[in-house]
Amino acid sequence: MDAAAHDLREGLRSTNGGLARPGSQIVVGLLDQVLFEDASPELTRRGSSAVATIAAIARRYDRTLLYVTAFTDVTTASGQSLARERARIVADSLIAGGVRRGRIGNRGSSATRLHLRSGRQISVPGDHRVEIRMWVPARG
Repeated sequence: MDAAAHDLREGLRSTNGGLARPGSQIVVGLLDQVLFEDASPELTRRGSSAVATIAAIARRYDRTLLYVTAFTDVTTASGQSLARERARIVADSLIAGGVRRGRIGNRGSSATRLHLRSGRQISVPGDHRVEIRMWVPARG
């Protein structure tokens, strides 16, 4: 996973995305403003490029599983729906990029898992993001 983390860090340098290594996992964090058109599930050109980069790297590490979570900072039904749709769009784009469907899961998450607790009246970019977790499942 060290090589995959290095490849992701290099490949996503221009996106200002974050990369973390909790335990044996890799977590790539990308802000919505990079990935999506305003208040839309449609990927921007830059977002499509970032997801294509992740797909290309994931194809090289074909034992990894991926889980896409899209976050919003609202609890309304429309905010939850947008988060679910964004997670699905990213997962579908990874599949279109050659990652096997069986390796990918996804979900949308609302204000129940805020990254930066900013208060109810303040929207913080870190709370509008997509995280893609990669890990190699334990053999058993």
